[in-house]
Amino acid sequence: MRASQKIVVTSENMQTQEVKRRMKFDPQIRQQVSILKIKILKNQPLKKFLLFLVGKEKILFELLRLKYMPQAIDIMQSVIEMALGTNNIIVFTEILLFIAETLENFNQIDLAIHFYNQIRIGCTYAKQTLDLYKMKSLVGLANCCMEFQCYECGVKFLKKCLQYAWINNNQEFENIVYQKLGIFYFYLGNIEKATFYHERSINYDYELENSPLRQLSCDTLRNFLNKNFPKNCAENINNIFLSKLDLKFHIDIVQFQEDLIKGPESTPSPRIFISSQDCSRRMSVTTEFRELANLKINGQKLITQILNQQEFDFEVYTPKHSFRNESSCFNFLKNKKIHPQEVFHDQKYKNNPFVLNDLGVEPNKNQLNFAEYLSKYKLSLQKKVDLRLQQKFEINIQQKLQYAVSSNHKAFERKNKILLTHKNQENSKKNKPLEEMKKFNNINTLYQQLINKLLSVQ
Repeated sequence: MRASQKIVVTSENMQTQEVKRRMKFDPQIRQQVSILKIKILKNQPLKKFLLFLVGKEKILFELLRLKYMPQAIDIMQSVIEMALGTNNIIVFTEILLFIAETLENFNQIDLAIHFYNQIRIGCTYAKQTLDLYKMKSLVGLANCCMEFQCYECGVKFLKKCLQYAWINNNQEFENIVYQKLGIFYFYLGNIEKATFYHERSINYDYELENSPLRQLSCDTLRNFLNKNFPKNCAENINNIFLSKLDLKFHIDIVQFQEDLIKGPESTPSPRIFISSQDCSRRMSVTTEFRELANLKINGQKLITQILNQQEFDFEVYTPKHSFRNESSCFNFLKNKKIHPQEVFHDQKYKNNPFVLNDLGVEPNKNQLNFAEYLSKYKLSLQKKVDLRLQQKFEINIQQKLQYAVSSNHKAFERKNKILLTHKNQENSKKNKPLEEMKKFNNINTLYQQLINKLLSVQ
């Protein structure tokens, strides 16, 4: 086969199909395209930062691949410092989120919890302008709880995320929460709730906007935020905003801005030595580690401290008012996105608000009519006794006891089975190389997405 020729990406051929095709598998082409896009930017601090970020890509991923985590965390700290130098809250939050996700994927769960918590705190002071990142941080904290098998704590984080999804009418995160709640309740052994949330997730079944539970949740969260966080302290990166955080390293914004203006080449990088030993390449990095690389955090203790805060005092109940079950229009308009509220504005329901036959959950056919049920109370005592005598009652105490005991025994066995098969050591060892490769590719994708997101920041 003919070897593929090298391509030098320019502004003329950047949009061609050949360059786009090679970008999928060639990191050098991707880097050339990214640098060309960065050089077009007019925002000089952002331009300098992105050049710095692209320059650190190769060494960062090599350190992650070789699992030299202290050195990789050291580079992450330098990236955070340069992000602070841009004085852009979106850039700073995106970097923290990427680092938290990277640490989570590489089993640095304690430090990942720390960064997810910093994102959560910073977004809380943003007067709901950064709620998207707040939801991502809550889902990230729930994922870390799963690694520690603290499933009850994970449910609390997800239910708080559900509140923010409702108040922002974000159906994407609402569906993500339902999916993860199904998994958490499965591990807790609550098959009923696991099935409920799983079905809601796969059916994209959302809570009605006029649901009493949703309205109560939104009102409670809105009152809490207005009372405790009346001002937006996260418009810019300043000392007031940074005082709310606890990044665990010395912060000097002026120095960071000066380092960023000088350019990426002025920032020292760890020295790398490539040597050959046992016919394999080894990389050793000599550097004096900074604060984050030496930081010791108890992730489980931090999770407990977070959940003891006032924000988590209110927890929503299980959603009950389903879009699919409580809107008759859905049976006839499956392919059209029509909200049930539009059905309630029909003239028929305005004239007669008690016409409820075609709304709500289908009634049980064996249940008595409401009018017939009320008429029983108008009868005399003798008539009521006669009616009761005509009805057949059969009480088999032995059968009911046997059913109760067997059902409890099955539930206990089912719960034990879930706990025993979760994180099976044999399966984990067998799938470990594949899982590590999958996580590494996932971080690579997140890095490319990060660059593309920051290119659009104003």
